[in-house]
Amino acid sequence: MDAADLAGLARYLEWADRRVWAALAGVPADAWQRPLASSHGSLGATVEHLAGTEWTWLRRVEGESPPAIVPPGGARDRAALEALWPAVWAGWAAAAAALPPEARIAYRTTGGAPCVTAFGDILLHVSHHSAAYRGQVAALQRQLGFQPAATDLIAHLRESGRP
Repeated sequence: MDAADLAGLARYLEWADRRVWAALAGVPADAWQRPLASSHGSLGATVEHLAGTEWTWLRRVEGESPPAIVPPGGARDRAALEALWPAVWAGWAAAAAALPPEARIAYRTTGGAPCVTAFGDILLHVSHHSAAYRGQVAALQRQLGFQPAATDLIAHLRESGRP
């Protein structure tokens, strides 16, 4: 993995998240918090985890170690989530432009354990984790009767003109 690959992952992260957010626009508040059988119990809580994880890992890359994977404001509040995501996307793009894949990032887990991980591995993890949770969001949207966004990497590559 090289710097161009990392920049591409950061672009994909933003592209896919923006598509998810656009598909969530028509989901009413009662459906957002409706209890569902899922990892986080509702569509809103799952989206919060998705955004919170991207935010938490970015904070770690920037030298902080948040004690929990909850974005500022406890973003089950849709307006808080909507306000948070653009800064997270910009942060990942800036980090991908500034840090080489092998840059060692020291941080603490939410349990307090010290860790050191290469930046490229962190961004790859965030990309995979986010893809998994976007899949959960899509399944929950279907359960609620809403059409989810298509967020496959190959669709992003095709749209971006990459052969």
